[in-house]
Amino acid sequence: MDLKNSVGVWAFGPAVTRFVPPGYHHEVANEGMVEKTRRVCDGLVDLLDGLEYHYPGEVNEDNVEGILSVLREHGMDLPVVPAGLHPDPTYGKGALVNPDEKLRRRGIDTLKRGIDLSAEVGANFIIWPGAEGYNYTFQRPYAETWKKFVEGVAELTEHAGGKGVKVFWSTRTASLR
Repeated sequence: MDLKNSVGVWAFGPAVTRFVPPGYHHEVANEGMVEKTRRVCDGLVDLLDGLEYHYPGEVNEDNVEGILSVLREHGMDLPVVPAGLHPDPTYGKGALVNPDEKLRRRGIDTLKRGIDLSAEVGANFIIWPGAEGYNYTFQRPYAETWKKFVEGVAELTEHAGGKGVKVFWSTRTASLR
């Protein structure tokens, strides 16, 4: 089996923490994704086969060609595109389970565009459900929330199947809260 090694580009940002909100590496806080890709590739070309980018905040239709160009220069690729609506405060109540049906639809449609982009570049797609659900017991109607979640995942995987994109499920710190 040919194992490949990739890492998320988000690991090379300003390293924001609750103790140092602007981050430890303020010098890269405003760095564009193409520039960040070049910096990471230049430093880790001998260790990595590819980089991963959340859609739409890190990779999107506007910057994907620039990112791919830098990756290819270094013999790397874009193996997977993780769903990335969790940093957007619009989806603070989830994307797949948002109680506002218009926001839920917008979130699902956005993630479908991420799947489309994955298909265009030959990448797979990751669903990370860590930002879906609720934080406290009885905060949300559990059965209804779970139903929306399952239906949302089904819609995304059906869309991906039609595009030939494999969907992976990331359980790292994820649960239907």
